[in-house]
Amino acid sequence: REGRLPETLLSMFDNAKYPDRIYAGVVQQNAEGDLDAVVAVCQSRGRPVIKHENSGKGLFENPNNCKEFNQIRMIRMDVSEAAGPVYARGRQPELLEDNDDFCMQIDAHTIFKKDWDVMMLEQWGACRNEYAVLSTYPTNYKDLYKN
Repeated sequence: REGRLPETLLSMFDNAKYPDRIYAGVVQQNAEGDLDAVVAVCQSRGRPVIKHENSGKGLFENPNNCKEFNQIRMIRMDVSEAAGPVYARGRQPELLEDNDDFCMQIDAHTIFKKDWDVMMLEQWGACRNEYAVLSTYPTNYKDLYKN
């Protein structure tokens, strides 16, 4: 359970140069009463979604046309089904689609730099290897810009 996930998703979309190209895959492990990530993102945009009655794990309608609603792919699990972050990361490939050219796996408490999407593609292109894998251990956001 990660309370900073909505902030991460907003940072990802807000700081992408081409946010329409970005799709998020979220394996959410919430307890009853926890705010759903899609609900939180759409609420912050002033475009709330509506939960279907008797929908169980979160089937929502998007009457206010929240743009990110269709860009966040979800696996919603009850906290009782959760088996930790390794299990959640292992389920992430279920959210990939055949037309996804790239995949990035991050923690739910990540803050993105402006135009991060273009910078990532530039770094990948600089490798001159279509099978290149970019990897890093990100700096804690509290330590950014201290140097």
